[in-house]
Amino acid sequence: MPDHKPSLKHLILATAGHVDHGKTALIKALTGIDTDRLPEEKARGITIDLGFAHLALPGLSLGVIDVPGHEDFIRNMIAGLGAIDLALLVVAADDGWMPQTEEHLQILNTSRCGTASSRSPNATSAIRRGSRATCSSGCAGRR
Repeated sequence: MPDHKPSLKHLILATAGHVDHGKTALIKALTGIDTDRLPEEKARGITIDLGFAHLALPGLSLGVIDVPGHEDFIRNMIAGLGAIDLALLVVAADDGWMPQTEEHLQILNTSRCGTASSRSPNATSAIRRGSRATCSSGCAGRR
């Protein structure tokens, strides 16, 4: 009898959220890959163009797209959503809900992807009102 291995599921995840809320730092912490590769991104300390990483999990191969959070680069953010399966909306615990958080959420809500964030109206309302969460590992150095 042949040895049947469980099939590996492949998904594409994109980050979303306000500029400087830690999307790139989160991806680097999870994958070890710095998705900011352009000299201008390094000099300015913000994501300008799409960045890519890979995360291998048990039974799951996850492609990760890091999108820019700054309003000047919203077209690049939208371009990164073309073929994604789900999104991770990142909100900084020490900064809360910001304009691009809202804009990115609205874009995600009109796209065909699932969102790996709370869809609970109560949770979203609490974040929008400015509730703060505790960042146990520290929030310094996020991008």
